[in-house]
Amino acid sequence: MTNFEYQFPSCIAYGKLNKESCRYNAATQSHSATYEMNGIPVLEAEVSPGRAIIIERFGDEVIGKQEDEDLKSAVFKYYSRIIHMTNAVHIEWAKQVIDAGNVYLDLFDSRSIRFLFFPSVFFVSIHIPLPADCVKPALFWKEHNAPVNFNTWIQQVEIVTKYTEKTTTKILPVLSLSCPVSHVPETITDLHSRGIISDEKRFRAIAEIVDLNLPVKEKIFMGHEFDSWTQYSLTYETINPKILTNANKS
Repeated sequence: MTNFEYQFPSCIAYGKLNKESCRYNAATQSHSATYEMNGIPVLEAEVSPGRAIIIERFGDEVIGKQEDEDLKSAVFKYYSRIIHMTNAVHIEWAKQVIDAGNVYLDLFDSRSIRFLFFPSVFFVSIHIPLPADCVKPALFWKEHNAPVNFNTWIQQVEIVTKYTEKTTTKILPVLSLSCPVSHVPETITDLHSRGIISDEKRFRAIAEIVDLNLPVKEKIFMGHEFDSWTQYSLTYETINPKILTNANKS
């Protein structure tokens, strides 16, 4: 009997492949692997000829599972129906993102998610306003450290800040990138540690699900009693315009 060969993707949804977990059962011709989020098991996958099953878990707790004819179909069917706001894996992921740095996380709304990708399932855009002291490290990171599978670009964005007695307008470069959802916490941590994400509240990073139907978005943030401003707003491109141009040509 010829062995069934299969190579698992490096990430699925919120988890990254634990290579040491990969196993092959010759009797059933099945490959299995575990995906983890910062050491926490979040997905088990098993693939054999004509059959694939995924089990989402949070540590020892099983959240749900899906079986189909191949891994891609099982992943798409499962993640097209999860409810993010009550999903333990998503909640932990969101906590890790928020704890990683000065970032506003636009929480996923299941009703607004129209696009799934394989194997990453969700892509997340991160937009980082760059005051003067953050520009140089941001450009260096973009040219020398940005992973090749991250889509990165620089855009110029107008930030309008309202105070009690005046309104100011400032144009800042914004470092934007899109990456698999599994890479977001460590990416935010890395960018913050490099001095690319400012500690100032108005220049916090914005992380949100990629939505190809919303290439431009406006965000308005209200101030609190300890802020010197009452609100600030910015309008920015959510997706690299080069990608949209290429997509429209295809």
